[in-house]
Amino acid sequence: MILVYNVPLGYWEHELLAAPATYELQSDRNSEDGRAGCSAYKIASKRAYHHGTMLISTKLDTLGDLLHATKETMVTKGVASVRSPVQNLQRFNPAITHEGFVEASIQAFQEVYGVEEKPHYVEETENILNAPEIRKGMEELKSWDWQYGQTPEFTYSVSRLFDFGLAKAEITSKHGVILSCKVDCPGVHSETLSRINQRMIDMRYGFIKSFEEIDWDGEKEWKWNDDDGDRPLRTGEIWDWIREETSS
Repeated sequence: MILVYNVPLGYWEHELLAAPATYELQSDRNSEDGRAGCSAYKIASKRAYHHGTMLISTKLDTLGDLLHATKETMVTKGVASVRSPVQNLQRFNPAITHEGFVEASIQAFQEVYGVEEKPHYVEETENILNAPEIRKGMEELKSWDWQYGQTPEFTYSVSRLFDFGLAKAEITSKHGVILSCKVDCPGVHSETLSRINQRMIDMRYGFIKSFEEIDWDGEKEWKWNDDDGDRPLRTGEIWDWIREETSS
Protein backbone atom coordinates (compact mmCIF):
# COMPACT_ATOMS: atom_id res chain seq x y z
CA MET A 1 0.00 0.00 0.00
CA ILE A 2 1.33 3.45 -0.91
CA LEU A 3 -0.08 6.92 -0.40
CA VAL A 4 -0.69 8.63 -3.74
CA TYR A 5 -1.55 12.34 -3.89
CA ASN A 6 -3.15 13.47 -7.16
CA VAL A 7 -0.11 12.93 -9.34
CA PRO A 8 -0.96 13.89 -12.96
CA LEU A 9 -1.27 11.26 -15.65
CA GLY A 10 2.14 11.78 -17.19
CA TYR A 11 3.93 10.86 -14.03
CA TRP A 12 2.41 7.42 -13.95
CA GLU A 13 4.48 6.75 -17.05
CA HIS A 14 7.53 7.61 -14.97
CA GLU A 15 10.89 6.57 -16.34
CA LEU A 16 11.39 4.33 -13.31
CA LEU A 17 8.20 2.44 -14.15
CA ALA A 18 7.98 2.50 -17.94
CA ALA A 19 4.35 1.37 -17.88
CA PRO A 20 1.58 2.96 -20.01
CA ALA A 21 -1.25 4.50 -18.01
CA THR A 22 -4.43 6.54 -18.21
CA TYR A 23 -6.16 8.63 -15.57
CA GLU A 24 -9.88 8.49 -14.84
CA LEU A 25 -12.18 10.29 -12.48
CA GLN A 26 -12.74 8.69 -9.07
CA SER A 27 -8.98 8.45 -8.68
CA ASP A 28 -8.47 5.23 -10.65
CA ARG A 29 -5.03 4.52 -12.09
CA ASN A 30 -5.53 2.39 -15.20
CA SER A 31 -3.22 0.59 -17.54
CA GLU A 32 -4.35 0.21 -21.13
CA ASP A 33 -6.00 -3.14 -20.38
CA GLY A 34 -7.32 -2.77 -16.87
CA ARG A 35 -7.20 -0.95 -13.56
CA ALA A 36 -3.88 -1.09 -11.76
CA GLY A 37 -4.66 1.02 -8.70
CA CYS A 38 -6.97 3.48 -7.02
CA SER A 39 -7.23 5.98 -4.19
CA ALA A 40 -9.92 6.72 -1.60
CA TYR A 41 -10.49 9.81 0.50
CA LYS A 42 -12.55 10.73 3.55
CA ILE A 43 -12.84 13.84 5.68
CA ALA A 44 -14.39 13.30 9.12
CA SER A 45 -14.41 15.80 11.96
CA LYS A 46 -10.90 17.24 12.17
CA ARG A 47 -9.26 14.39 10.30
CA ALA A 48 -8.52 13.73 6.65
CA TYR A 49 -7.99 10.13 5.56
CA HIS A 50 -6.48 8.94 2.31
CA HIS A 51 -5.24 5.60 1.13
CA GLY A 52 -4.15 4.22 -2.19
CA THR A 53 -3.49 0.80 -3.65
CA MET A 54 -1.38 -0.32 -6.58
CA LEU A 55 -1.27 -3.78 -8.16
CA ILE A 56 2.35 -4.63 -8.85
CA SER A 57 2.64 -8.43 -8.58
CA THR A 58 -0.64 -9.44 -6.96
CA LYS A 59 -2.09 -12.94 -7.47
CA LEU A 60 -5.03 -11.81 -9.57
CA ASP A 61 -6.71 -15.23 -9.59
CA THR A 62 -7.48 -14.84 -5.88
CA LEU A 63 -8.27 -11.12 -5.87
CA GLY A 64 -11.93 -11.46 -6.82
CA ASP A 65 -12.71 -13.87 -4.00
CA LEU A 66 -11.16 -11.47 -1.49
CA LEU A 67 -13.01 -8.37 -2.67
CA HIS A 68 -16.49 -9.59 -3.56
CA ALA A 69 -19.17 -10.75 -1.14
CA THR A 70 -20.08 -14.43 -1.46
CA LYS A 71 -23.40 -14.27 0.42
CA GLU A 72 -25.99 -14.21 -2.36
CA THR A 73 -28.90 -13.79 0.08
CA MET A 74 -27.47 -10.64 1.67
CA VAL A 75 -29.06 -7.37 0.51
CA THR A 76 -27.21 -4.21 1.48
CA LYS A 77 -28.05 -0.52 1.32
CA GLY A 78 -24.40 0.39 0.88
CA VAL A 79 -23.03 1.84 -2.34
CA ALA A 80 -22.48 -0.98 -4.82
CA SER A 81 -18.98 -1.27 -6.19
CA VAL A 82 -18.36 -1.47 -9.93
CA ARG A 83 -16.33 -4.43 -11.06
CA SER A 84 -13.46 -3.56 -13.36
CA PRO A 85 -10.77 -5.62 -15.09
CA VAL A 86 -7.42 -5.35 -13.32
CA GLN A 87 -3.80 -5.87 -14.30
CA ASN A 88 -0.45 -5.89 -12.54
CA LEU A 89 2.15 -3.31 -13.47
CA GLN A 90 4.64 -6.13 -13.95
CA ARG A 91 2.66 -7.26 -16.97
CA PHE A 92 3.96 -4.19 -18.79
CA ASN A 93 7.37 -4.03 -17.17
CA PRO A 94 8.52 -7.18 -15.31
CA ALA A 95 11.31 -5.17 -13.66
CA ILE A 96 8.88 -3.04 -11.62
CA THR A 97 9.15 -3.67 -7.88
CA HIS A 98 7.45 -2.26 -4.81
CA GLU A 99 10.58 -0.28 -3.98
CA GLY A 100 10.75 1.08 -7.52
CA PHE A 101 7.13 2.17 -7.42
CA VAL A 102 7.65 3.93 -4.08
CA GLU A 103 10.67 5.79 -5.45
CA ALA A 104 8.82 6.80 -8.63
CA SER A 105 5.88 8.10 -6.58
CA ILE A 106 8.18 10.13 -4.35
CA GLN A 107 9.98 11.69 -7.30
CA ALA A 108 6.73 12.47 -9.11
CA PHE A 109 5.26 14.13 -6.01
CA GLN A 110 8.39 16.22 -5.53
CA GLU A 111 8.38 17.36 -9.16
CA VAL A 112 4.67 18.18 -9.29
CA TYR A 113 4.56 20.17 -6.05
CA GLY A 114 8.08 21.57 -6.08
CA VAL A 115 9.11 19.74 -2.94
CA GLU A 116 12.83 19.67 -2.29
CA GLU A 117 12.85 18.02 1.11
CA LYS A 118 13.72 14.36 1.26
CA PRO A 119 11.16 11.86 2.58
CA HIS A 120 11.03 11.56 6.34
CA TYR A 121 10.87 7.98 7.54
CA VAL A 122 9.37 7.22 10.95
CA GLU A 123 10.18 3.98 12.74
CA GLU A 124 7.93 2.37 15.31
CA THR A 125 10.10 3.05 18.32
CA GLU A 126 8.83 2.56 21.86
CA ASN A 127 8.71 6.32 22.45
CA ILE A 128 6.52 6.88 19.39
CA LEU A 129 4.19 3.99 20.15
CA ASN A 130 3.72 5.23 23.71
CA ALA A 131 2.97 8.82 22.73
CA PRO A 132 -0.53 9.57 24.13
CA GLU A 133 -2.09 10.75 20.87
CA ILE A 134 -0.60 7.90 18.85
CA ARG A 135 -1.59 5.33 21.47
CA LYS A 136 -5.11 6.76 21.52
CA GLY A 137 -5.34 6.50 17.74
CA MET A 138 -4.06 2.92 17.74
CA GLU A 139 -6.62 1.87 20.33
CA GLU A 140 -9.38 3.59 18.37
CA LEU A 141 -8.49 1.70 15.19
CA LYS A 142 -8.74 -1.60 17.07
CA SER A 143 -12.08 -0.77 18.68
CA TRP A 144 -15.37 -2.40 17.72
CA ASP A 145 -16.92 1.01 16.94
CA TRP A 146 -14.21 1.79 14.40
CA GLN A 147 -14.21 -1.61 12.70
CA TYR A 148 -17.94 -2.33 12.65
CA GLY A 149 -19.84 0.71 13.93
CA GLN A 150 -20.27 2.33 10.51
CA THR A 151 -21.37 -0.79 8.62
CA PRO A 152 -24.21 0.04 6.18
CA GLU A 153 -27.62 -1.46 6.77
CA PHE A 154 -28.18 -4.91 5.28
CA THR A 155 -30.58 -7.85 5.49
CA TYR A 156 -29.35 -11.43 5.48
CA SER A 157 -31.73 -14.33 4.76
CA VAL A 158 -30.74 -17.90 5.63
CA SER A 159 -32.40 -21.31 6.01
CA ARG A 160 -31.54 -24.72 7.42
CA LEU A 161 -33.32 -28.06 7.59
CA PHE A 162 -33.45 -29.43 11.15
CA ASP A 163 -34.90 -32.72 12.38
CA PHE A 164 -37.95 -30.77 13.54
CA GLY A 165 -38.50 -28.84 10.29
CA LEU A 166 -37.19 -26.20 7.91
CA ALA A 167 -36.11 -23.01 9.68
CA LYS A 168 -35.85 -19.66 7.93
CA ALA A 169 -34.38 -16.48 9.37
CA GLU A 170 -34.14 -12.88 8.18
CA ILE A 171 -31.68 -10.71 10.11
CA THR A 172 -31.43 -6.95 9.57
CA SER A 173 -28.40 -5.09 10.89
CA LYS A 174 -27.16 -1.49 10.80
CA HIS A 175 -23.93 -0.06 12.19
CA GLY A 176 -23.02 -3.56 13.35
CA VAL A 177 -26.09 -3.98 15.56
CA ILE A 178 -29.05 -6.28 14.88
CA LEU A 179 -32.20 -4.23 14.29
CA SER A 180 -34.59 -7.13 13.79
CA CYS A 181 -34.66 -10.90 13.56
CA LYS A 182 -37.51 -12.90 12.08
CA VAL A 183 -37.31 -16.67 12.51
CA ASP A 184 -39.92 -19.03 11.12
CA CYS A 185 -40.04 -22.77 11.72
CA PRO A 186 -43.21 -24.91 11.82
CA GLY A 187 -41.58 -27.35 14.25
CA VAL A 188 -40.89 -24.74 16.93
CA HIS A 189 -43.45 -23.12 19.24
CA SER A 190 -44.39 -19.60 18.12
CA GLU A 191 -43.64 -18.19 21.58
CA THR A 192 -40.15 -19.65 21.41
CA LEU A 193 -39.52 -18.00 18.04
CA SER A 194 -40.87 -14.70 19.33
CA ARG A 195 -38.53 -14.74 22.31
CA ILE A 196 -35.54 -15.62 20.12
CA ASN A 197 -36.39 -12.72 17.83
CA GLN A 198 -36.64 -10.30 20.75
CA ARG A 199 -33.39 -11.43 22.38
CA MET A 200 -31.46 -10.98 19.12
CA ILE A 201 -32.35 -7.28 18.86
CA ASP A 202 -29.50 -4.90 19.81
CA MET A 203 -26.90 -7.68 19.79
CA ARG A 204 -23.71 -7.02 17.87
CA TYR A 205 -23.82 -8.78 14.51
CA GLY A 206 -21.08 -11.39 14.34
CA PHE A 207 -20.55 -11.35 18.10
CA ILE A 208 -23.65 -13.16 19.35
CA LYS A 209 -23.05 -15.24 22.46
CA SER A 210 -23.82 -18.95 22.40
CA PHE A 211 -27.14 -20.15 23.75
CA GLU A 212 -25.56 -21.43 26.98
CA GLU A 213 -23.74 -18.12 27.53
CA ILE A 214 -26.94 -16.08 27.43
CA ASP A 215 -28.33 -14.96 30.77
CA TRP A 216 -31.84 -16.39 30.72
CA ASP A 217 -32.68 -15.30 34.28
CA GLY A 218 -36.35 -14.43 34.49
CA GLU A 219 -37.11 -16.73 31.57
CA LYS A 220 -36.18 -20.08 33.10
CA GLU A 221 -39.81 -21.01 33.58
CA TRP A 222 -40.45 -20.46 29.88
CA LYS A 223 -37.24 -22.18 28.90
CA TRP A 224 -37.51 -25.38 30.89
CA ASN A 225 -41.02 -25.91 32.27
CA ASP A 226 -43.14 -26.67 29.27
CA ASP A 227 -45.18 -29.55 27.97
CA ASP A 228 -42.89 -29.59 24.96
CA GLY A 229 -39.86 -31.44 26.33
CA ASP A 230 -37.82 -30.65 23.23
CA ARG A 231 -38.24 -26.88 23.59
CA PRO A 232 -34.84 -26.23 25.27
CA LEU A 233 -33.02 -28.31 22.65
CA ARG A 234 -34.79 -26.70 19.71
CA THR A 235 -34.34 -23.22 21.13
CA GLY A 236 -30.62 -23.83 21.51
CA GLU A 237 -30.26 -25.25 18.02
CA ILE A 238 -32.07 -22.31 16.42
CA TRP A 239 -30.12 -19.79 18.47
CA ASP A 240 -26.68 -21.27 17.77
CA TRP A 241 -27.52 -21.70 14.09
CA ILE A 242 -28.20 -17.95 13.76
CA ARG A 243 -25.02 -17.27 15.72
CA GLU A 244 -23.06 -19.46 13.30
CA GLU A 245 -24.58 -17.85 10.20
CA THR A 246 -23.83 -14.31 11.39
CA SER A 247 -20.27 -15.15 12.40
CA SER A 248 -19.09 -16.65 9.12
